[in-house]
Amino acid sequence: GGVVSVRGSPSRRIFWRDLHAVTGAFAGAVILFLAVTGMPWSMFWGAHVQKWATAANLYEPPPPAQVTPDWQMSATMPNMPHTPHGTDPAVSAQMPWAMEKMDMPTSQDMPGMSPIGVDRAAAIFRTLGLPAWASISLPDGPKGAYVASLRPDRVEDTRVVYLDQYTGKVLGDVGFKDWGPAAKAIEWGIAVHQGQEYGPLNRYLMLAGCVAVLLLAVTSITMWGKRRPKGALGVPPPPAEPRAARGLIAIMVVVGIIYPLVGATLIGAFLVDRGFVLAQRGLHPARKIA
Repeated sequence: GGVVSVRGSPSRRIFWRDLHAVTGAFAGAVILFLAVTGMPWSMFWGAHVQKWATAANLYEPPPPAQVTPDWQMSATMPNMPHTPHGTDPAVSAQMPWAMEKMDMPTSQDMPGMSPIGVDRAAAIFRTLGLPAWASISLPDGPKGAYVASLRPDRVEDTRVVYLDQYTGKVLGDVGFKDWGPAAKAIEWGIAVHQGQEYGPLNRYLMLAGCVAVLLLAVTSITMWGKRRPKGALGVPPPPAEPRAARGLIAIMVVVGIIYPLVGATLIGAFLVDRGFVLAQRGLHPARKIA
């Protein structure tokens, strides 16, 4: 009871306490997986880990061909934000996360030659085995390339192909097998996080994790409401033995460092709590408040 089963009825606090504990016990691993695999989208962690993994040659594949200089990719699109490594933002939006910052190959600009056109490029992509629903991006400037990006549900089938816009020559054909180990792990985690990798069961399991997060929030608020003394906030007293809180504090510090925005939130909550305590002491000097 309270670990694998729920006791009592909804009118009793123990029901909500057990529902909270049992949900956490069974869904904790899924919730942790969702949190970790969601980190590549975070502003701080995602950008820094991508940079560190690339520097250690554990991330992006090498450029598939001679790359376009930074100035060339933005020269014909002055209103578009310039991204690192010369990647066209319009193309980057269609790329797998592991290749968004990878250098693009260049077309060989030959005087007097005309581009093959998107219809011819699409036909070449089909002969290379790319399906009709693959995303095709147009060349950015005279040295840009046609880019076809295939992003199926299974991340192992991801493929990006580059064509010279004048000759139709394949400049690069990059797939999951070409990524570094860090990129493979992160992209697999993203696919599972989004419920794509293993079909309907994958989606339902991730959905269950999201529902569990909501249930944990609802049950915690309900427990607080049932426990709260009338006319008071019902803040629980600190542990009688201070050492009992040290492990929890250590976990909160580690989590706050890994997730800086969570850390800032925890610091803000602590400051509000201390401010409330000091204000209460000012109103009731003789009253001891934790």
